[in-house]
Amino acid sequence: MQKLLMVLFLLLGFGAFAQTGSLKGFVYDKTNGEPLTGATVAITSLKKGAQSNLEGFYNIPKLTPGTYDVTVTALGFESMTKQAIIVADEVTSLKFELSKKSRELKGVSVSAKKDEKLYETKVGMTRITPKELKLLPSVGGEPDIAQYLQVMPGVVSTGDQGGQLYIRGGSPIQNKILLDGMTIYNPFHSIGIYSVFETDALRSADVMSGGFGVEYGDRTSAIVNVTTKDGNKKRHSGKLAVNPILAKAFLEGPLVRDRGDSSVSITYIASIKHSYLKTTSNAMYGALGEPYKSNLPYTFTDAYGKINLSSSNGSKFNVFGFSFNDRVNFANISELKWNSYGAGTNFVITPGSSASLISGGFYYSDYKIGLEESDNRPRESEINGFDANVKVTSYLPNHSEINYGVEFTGFKTAYQYYNFIGLLQEQNDYTTQVGAFLKLKKNFGDKL
Repeated sequence: MQKLLMVLFLLLGFGAFAQTGSLKGFVYDKTNGEPLTGATVAITSLKKGAQSNLEGFYNIPKLTPGTYDVTVTALGFESMTKQAIIVADEVTSLKFELSKKSRELKGVSVSAKKDEKLYETKVGMTRITPKELKLLPSVGGEPDIAQYLQVMPGVVSTGDQGGQLYIRGGSPIQNKILLDGMTIYNPFHSIGIYSVFETDALRSADVMSGGFGVEYGDRTSAIVNVTTKDGNKKRHSGKLAVNPILAKAFLEGPLVRDRGDSSVSITYIASIKHSYLKTTSNAMYGALGEPYKSNLPYTFTDAYGKINLSSSNGSKFNVFGFSFNDRVNFANISELKWNSYGAGTNFVITPGSSASLISGGFYYSDYKIGLEESDNRPRESEINGFDANVKVTSYLPNHSEINYGVEFTGFKTAYQYYNFIGLLQEQNDYTTQVGAFLKLKKNFGDKL
């Protein structure tokens, strides 16, 4: 009899525990449709809430069935309240689009950064946004992440090929530079003060100099993870900039407009950037003498494009590609070239009946450098590779979560040169890596 009562008690306990629902969704900027990071989503009557992540996603589990008012607030935006109906054993989705505040303060300028609520210790991580880049004094009037990195503590930028990153004493090969999940082998240009990343296309850049997770693979020094915008979902916009060092153009807008909660939108971003310092250095710096008087031999050209397809439930699919080219030409002495190109696709899926995010992608990138000297014996080296991965993030009660995924990587390294008797020497090596990771973040209680 006692055993039977115990079984009934356990069944009733599990049944009571199961009689809860969850609320999930995304928070966007109504002006352009971009995700809002760090927005607070709260159910005041239950004293429960969550904050949106980099994708604008939030999740509030373990809610008693009923009807609740859900309020979203974000710094610089008008708050919004919607009604949510929570059903037992189901996941309710709710999407928010916040409008920017339009208030004028006479003689006072107040600005702040949206900080994500800390439910984990992020050792050595710095998040850089375009707003912070524009606050930093910049060379030529154009802000760039390369200039920002050079003033960060523990970072030294020096070396050839426009510069290399030495972070916390680690060598450049121990860093991993990512653009929308794709490996970038050399992020700097020949001038050394500009990177290959377009500031106007940037959503954020996370610089992790320690304590980064296993999902980033076998790097031991630092991770620089750059994420670009999806593109304006509401209207077409652009920017044209010209300065003594370079000229650039940036465009973004909708190919298929976002028309409400049940629509699908397709957007694009495109940028091109070219440096003409080779032809302007004499006019600007010729009075300083050589080598400025004979024109500096540096030039580069960048091109980047991205197409995004987003559904009303927050799932999205991206296709993007890039081409970065540098040339350093010392007349009658040597010519150095390095070229990068690549393409990739990634996705984020939010299943309707689950409080999880599934992401992944497939990428290919190539980096090649060549040197030609007066002996007409070119030397070349190259590295290229592909990466395929799938990752799952499941959100648990009390702001806990579990992350797991698999990754398949392959790359090739090659070089060739002529030895002192004129014989061609070359070598090609191929490497394949397969990895998996599992990471659990457990928070005991509703608050830290």
